[in-house]
Amino acid sequence: MRGLSPLSLVAILSVLVLLGVSASRVVSLARSDVRATTYTAVPSEAKSADEELLLRQEMALLGVASEGPAPESDNSDYLSLIGPHVAAQLMGEYAGLSESGAFSAEAAQAATVDIAKNLKAVVGYKTYTAADINTEADSSSASLAQYQSDLKVSLEPLTRMSSAEFELYGMYVQTGDEMYLTKLREAAANYREAARLSAAVRVPEAALSYHLAILNSMEYFGSALEHMTEYADDPFASVALLRTYNDAEQKMLFSFNELGQYYKNKLP
Repeated sequence: MRGLSPLSLVAILSVLVLLGVSASRVVSLARSDVRATTYTAVPSEAKSADEELLLRQEMALLGVASEGPAPESDNSDYLSLIGPHVAAQLMGEYAGLSESGAFSAEAAQAATVDIAKNLKAVVGYKTYTAADINTEADSSSASLAQYQSDLKVSLEPLTRMSSAEFELYGMYVQTGDEMYLTKLREAAANYREAARLSAAVRVPEAALSYHLAILNSMEYFGSALEHMTEYADDPFASVALLRTYNDAEQKMLFSFNELGQYYKNKLP
């Protein structure tokens, strides 16, 4: 993990590179089978995880926020709608500008920027609740010190990574070498393994909220990484996933910082 400043720089550079590629594919994407932009909500009791993720992705592309973590799913096909959706929006905006006689380079750029604001990928991931964790009422310094020691062992998978995730992705963008995607998949697996091992740690009740936050943020980040490898050659989905990646890493860094602050306040 690194700070957000270099990540933001890499993300911006990657967006520029990928959008440069995607511009040449807009017409072909628009000619493909584009989903209708009219959506019908599915009753919550009837929705599967896949259907909920599909609906959330559609809402995200329309700029409508959804609450709570996205459900875990084995199907990520819903991300394939990002390209056709964005292409259809772009073509519609450009056609509207042309028909009204208002088309110009500046107007086209403004329309593109407006659409790009909502370009974010929704990824599902495993979430933990209090019911998944073994807790103990003892919140003494000795108990917290034992928890800290146990958690350090369970987080060992995170020490296996020799390169930052954004560097691996950046190298794939530059070289096209599948080796970097393989390493990125390994990184995703490491985060998920660390979450799984940490979920088995006995936690003082007073630290439970901090513990759940790091578990779920690692799952979220791992899922973002995995989806980035799956859609590395889809320019629109890649740009959207970079934003999701940035959000996931920020949440993970925040959760670990909060736990560290808790240690600092409670341990002598």
